[in-house]
Amino acid sequence: MTVWRKLRRQLRPFTRWFGFSFVALATVGCGALTATLGYLAFVRREPKMLILVVGIFGGMAAVLGWIAYRECTRLKQPPVPIAELGFPMAAIMEQLHYELFAQSDISLRLATDGPLQRIESAMLSYDLDEAERLLNEQLQKSPKDLFLQIKRWEILLATERLREAAEHLSFIRSSFQLGASARTFLLLEELTTRAKGGDNDKVREGCEEFLRGSASVTEKTLVLDGLACLPILEGLRTYLDEADHWSIKALELSPNDLTLKGTRGSLLVEKSQLDEGEILLREVFENSESDFDYGICAFYLGLIAKRRGNEREAIRLGRIARRILPEPWPLSRASNEIGIN
Repeated sequence: MTVWRKLRRQLRPFTRWFGFSFVALATVGCGALTATLGYLAFVRREPKMLILVVGIFGGMAAVLGWIAYRECTRLKQPPVPIAELGFPMAAIMEQLHYELFAQSDISLRLATDGPLQRIESAMLSYDLDEAERLLNEQLQKSPKDLFLQIKRWEILLATERLREAAEHLSFIRSSFQLGASARTFLLLEELTTRAKGGDNDKVREGCEEFLRGSASVTEKTLVLDGLACLPILEGLRTYLDEADHWSIKALELSPNDLTLKGTRGSLLVEKSQLDEGEILLREVFENSESDFDYGICAFYLGLIAKRRGNEREAIRLGRIARRILPEPWPLSRASNEIGIN
C-alpha cells in the first residue's frame, strides 16, 4: 500500500466527521442568515426581499440540513462488511433487492402497522413462535411473495432449524423466477446453512453441480470463496481441507483478485503454513481498498506475529481487526488467541 493509501485509510474517520461538522455549521449559518435577513426585510416591509431571502437561503439551509442528517446517520451506522466486499457481492445484492421489490407486495412493506411490521416486531422481541404464526397466516394469503418467503428463511435460521432453512432456500430457488445473481446468492446461503447443520454431502454435491453449470466466472468465484470462508467466518474447521481446495480453484479462475488471495492466506495460517500465508496476506493488507479484506488480513497477520512471539505487533494488528470487523468471531479470537482484553 502506498503512503497515500495508508494516510487516506487512517484519516477516513476524521474526514467523515470533518465533512459532517462543516455541513452542519453551514446549515446553521444559512439558517441564521435567513432569519436575520428575513427579519430585516419584514421590519422594512419589503415582501419581495423577504420572499427572495427565504427562498434562496432557506432552501440552502434545508438542503444542507438534509445532507447533514444523512451524514450523521452514516456515521452512527456500524460497518457493514457486505458493502465492503465490492464487486461481485455488491452487484449480486443489488440484483437480489431488485428481485425482492419485483416479486413482493410493496404495500405490505410500506404499511406502518401492517402484518409485516407485526412480524418484525415479534422477531425483535425474540417471540419467534408468534412471528412464525403471523408469517404463516400472511403466507397463506400471499404464497408467491418473495420477501415473505425470505422472511420465513430468517425465522427458520433464528430457531436453529438449519436443515429446514436450507430446504426452504432450495424451494425459493426452484419456485421463483430469479436472475442469475440472486440465484447465486441464495445458493451460497443454502450451502452455508447446510454446512452449519452438518449436511456435508449436500454441500459438496451442491458446489460441484454449480461449478459444472453455466454460471459466470464471477458467480463461481463468489460461491467458491464463500465456502472457502467456512472455517474462517463460521468456525467450521471440519471443512478446512475442502476450503483449501475451494480457495485454490477460486484463484485459478481469478488469479489477481485480492479478496481471494486474502482468503487463501487466511486458510494457510489456519493450516499452520505461516510463511506462505504471510506472503499473500501482506500483499492484500498493503494493496486492498476493502476494509473487510484489510481487517481479515490484520487479524491473521496478528496471529502470525503472536505465534512468532512478537506480542507487541500481534496486539497492534489485533486491535485493527477488532476495530474494523463487526462480527463477533474476531472479538473472541482476538481476546483468546492474541491476548487483547
